[in-house]
Amino acid sequence: MRALEDIAAAHPRGTVAVVCHADVVRLALMQLIGLHIDFIERVVVAPASVSAVSIGHGIPRLLALGCIGDLRHLAPRPRPAPRKVGG
Repeated sequence: MRALEDIAAAHPRGTVAVVCHADVVRLALMQLIGLHIDFIERVVVAPASVSAVSIGHGIPRLLALGCIGDLRHLAPRPRPAPRKVGG
């Protein structure tokens, strides 16, 4: 977990990819979303799949778990332009 925390701290506003084995992915995701390790057999991560977590806005949010199809839903959304006030 320390390595993931270091990566997140080095890229506070960025998107990063971490590649590792399924058991490491399962343990990291479980830690981030608050599931006890006793439930590891209930979490399935397919080989060569993508799991995604947003850790930027306070509480970690699981965005994807073991995805093997279309990943467009993970693309960052453009921020709305600031509105002018009183102009």
